[in-house]
Amino acid sequence: MKRNFLVLAFLIGLITSLLGQTNRVEIKVRDFEGHLAFLSSGWFEGRETGENGGYMAADYIASQMSRMGLLPIGDRVAYQSGQTGLLKMPLVGSDQVYNQFFPLERYGAGVASLGLEIAKEGQSIRYLLKDSTDFRFVLRSGSFELDASPVFVGYGVASEELGYDDYKGIDVRGKVVVLISGFPGQDDVNSLAWKKVGSVLERKGFSNEEKAQIALKNGASMVIEVRNPLIKSSSQMPLTGTAIKPLSIYADGVSDEQYSDLEFCFPNSGDSEIPWAKLNRYWASRLFGQGETRLEDWILQNDKSARSSSFVFNDTRIFSKYQVRKSNIMVSNLLGMIKGEDTTKTIVIGAHYDHLGRRGDGIYYGSDDNASGTAGMLSLAEYWSKRDAKPKYNLLFAAWTGEEKGKLGSKWFVKELKSLRSEIILYMNFDMISRSSPFDVDCDSISVGIPQNCTNLKTQVGRLNAQIATPFKLDQWNSGAHGGSDYAPFIGAGVPAVAFFSGFHADYHTPTDRFYKADLTKMNRIVNLANQIIIWALENQKEIGKP
Repeated sequence: MKRNFLVLAFLIGLITSLLGQTNRVEIKVRDFEGHLAFLSSGWFEGRETGENGGYMAADYIASQMSRMGLLPIGDRVAYQSGQTGLLKMPLVGSDQVYNQFFPLERYGAGVASLGLEIAKEGQSIRYLLKDSTDFRFVLRSGSFELDASPVFVGYGVASEELGYDDYKGIDVRGKVVVLISGFPGQDDVNSLAWKKVGSVLERKGFSNEEKAQIALKNGASMVIEVRNPLIKSSSQMPLTGTAIKPLSIYADGVSDEQYSDLEFCFPNSGDSEIPWAKLNRYWASRLFGQGETRLEDWILQNDKSARSSSFVFNDTRIFSKYQVRKSNIMVSNLLGMIKGEDTTKTIVIGAHYDHLGRRGDGIYYGSDDNASGTAGMLSLAEYWSKRDAKPKYNLLFAAWTGEEKGKLGSKWFVKELKSLRSEIILYMNFDMISRSSPFDVDCDSISVGIPQNCTNLKTQVGRLNAQIATPFKLDQWNSGAHGGSDYAPFIGAGVPAVAFFSGFHADYHTPTDRFYKADLTKMNRIVNLANQIIIWALENQKEIGKP
């Protein structure tokens, strides 16, 4: 009798638990912990775009969307491997899959060399730089060989409409142009250069490909890009434990010597017809002769006046040789929807699932970046899929690929928005939400990016944060002035967006970004705050984009 009572009690408890899950008002750690642990495990080998680990991660995410009963709104075709590459296999009837497939070209250097010849005190010294350590080619152009003089052209921007021209008054025909990454004033968004030029170009999605075309138009033979030294990036953070460097050609020191990172682009979009290489900080300072001080002074003056003044590098030559190797791949975003009562409007909740894969003998597991965001997105999908009532508007849950390669997945989605046949009223982005920066000693800060023109949305996020059990210290910033993650293509298309980010840390882009370091409690608080914003947005659609 006692045994039967225990069984009955167990069944009642199980039923009560299941009913509670159906209408629960809060997301629990258990709702995302398993996703985070699995996606950041060695099984997926770092989830590299176009590699087995990335494809396996896509399959796992699709399987979870299917288990939750989300409506697949990807393609009506599938792909299978054939002797000539990936072949389209039309699906039967009107069936759709979760995968939104799109093609990419993946390329790297078969042969790549770059050197400087610097004359000093009557002597010329030639320096041969090391590929993937001192420099890296990032835009392909077939094969070439050159020996030419370098010319500094600021940011490499020329716009008659904006009244700004880095090439004014200087002849670059047959020369190597050296330019700064980003846009005028990007290090100071309150400067005249940012307000007049930089903010406009970033909002329009002005790209390096367009800079390359400007260089070509002016007759240049090659582009060398140097990082803006006034913009403090995560790669400048001191590392603890093993001295593993972040994978960035702009890191202090060198990038990972065991791996030459490949470049990815949409078909035919990366053919710049001009060689383009990034130079690390050490060799950039050698090129400028007086270290970065000369470059910093130029940037500060340019920011203040919004008037460029280019110059020639005297007694210096650049010599280089390059041959390209490339392949075509097919990758995919994952798209699952919960239809709303009104299907003409949609809220998109997204995170990128790709990371850096293998580098040499090591795996870049990418637990925080960005298994955390993907797991958070899936926990929100689980929450809404178990509610009895439909949401007022569509909720689209998206996992992007290719973010680490230039936000390629979200760019493709935004480019194909017409296929959704629904207005996107809000985009929610999760990228690195399970850790804290070294400066956040209490682990209670969260960075929330909102476009500057969405003043009411910013106010509501602050109000909703104040109402949760343990409010965060909010760092609210203008995401429209930065293009760091998958929110950028949406903002560029005029969609209000909220971007969640918990801070850079020493494990960023290293093999030590592991699951066991995740702050699950903080991540849980972030996901529940995000859910409150979604609930508010569903009931206040007309208020989202208000200034």
